[in-house]
Amino acid sequence: MVEMTPIQKLQHVLDVLAKTEIVERSLVDINNMVSSQIDLIELSLILDRLEKDSFVKTRNFTIQFGTTKYYTITFDGKVFSEQGGYIKDLELKEAEIAKLQSEKLFQDKQAKALRSSQIWIMIGTLVAALYYLGELIKFLAKLVFPCFYHEYFQ
Repeated sequence: MVEMTPIQKLQHVLDVLAKTEIVERSLVDINNMVSSQIDLIELSLILDRLEKDSFVKTRNFTIQFGTTKYYTITFDGKVFSEQGGYIKDLELKEAEIAKLQSEKLFQDKQAKALRSSQIWIMIGTLVAALYYLGELIKFLAKLVFPCFYHEYFQ
């Protein structure tokens, strides 16, 4: 048998509670309903997590030998289970992470292309500046030293 991941165990317990007809169940009752891969201690932790997420509510009943906690799935818990629950939520988060990574890769490529084009613009500007500097020198040579102005400068 393939070992269940913690998320699969969490989803399994939520689904079991969502499908049960009995409103309130004790820890032992739920333990008898869930997979044998989930022990009683782990089930207790899972139920605490479901309660923290507001998918399960608890009531304490006092009996002869002490207090027993009973668990009831909430409406939000049933809806969450029907919509795919924790597994669907995890898949959506993984898809979002993959999308963000893809967008970052695209942005990195665009930034690299932008840097490359900026370098070519800088080189072109430098070549144009050198050309016009040469033209300015020729113009000044013609003004300042008209007698030395030679065909060489044309």
